Amino acid sequence: LTPQKYKQLFGQLSKRQMEIISDKDSRCIVVAAGPGSGKTRVLVHKLASLLLLEDVKHEQLLMLTFSRAAATEFKQRLMELIGNAAHFIEIKTFHSYCFDLLGRIGNLEDAKSVVAKAAEMICQGEVEPNKIGKTVLVIDEAQDMGVEEYALLRALMASSILAHLRVPLRVMQREMMSGRVFLVTRKLTSYSSQCSGSVRSI
Repeated sequence: LTPQKYKQLFGQLSKRQMEIISDKDSRCIVVAAGPGSGKTRVLVHKLASLLLLEDVKHEQLLMLTFSRAAATEFKQRLMELIGNAAHFIEIKTFHSYCFDLLGRIGNLEDAKSVVAKAAEMICQGEVEPNKIGKTVLVIDEAQDMGVEEYALLRALMASSILAHLRVPLRVMQREMMSGRVFLVTRKLTSYSSQCSGSVRSI
């Protein structure tokens, strides 16, 4: 990593943002981030740091968002930091990711049930292991997760590939082992008492 690239990655970050991005030990990081707090910057720079400084491979990363616009913005901003390598990182909406798992083209008719269906198929071993073989999970706007999204994450964790990954949320196992989870939320109370990792605010 050249000094110029290091400055591009970390030169404009606040002390609190730098603490979050530099944390290589916490298995789960929950970030409480209000409007204008630099949430997107923290997420993008954390992804870049994982790839460039923590020896995480692009195929090990999965980032899920709730809107196509958010996924596109994260991808574009990541490209500004790491170039074309950003194309190989899976950054998708929950629905898009689930349609891909099911091998189907997205459509409005099935959108309401596709997340639950994908969770069910993972639990039944009907999804190819290479599609769910992730060791780092990044969730944007985690406070918006509902029953279906929780079920999807629980199914991913219970799969043979991610059986070692445990996310400390109310409906999931409480202990963190290997695997890493990075959650960004606007409502800290849902996670602060659940997380055995690091809870931060920016």
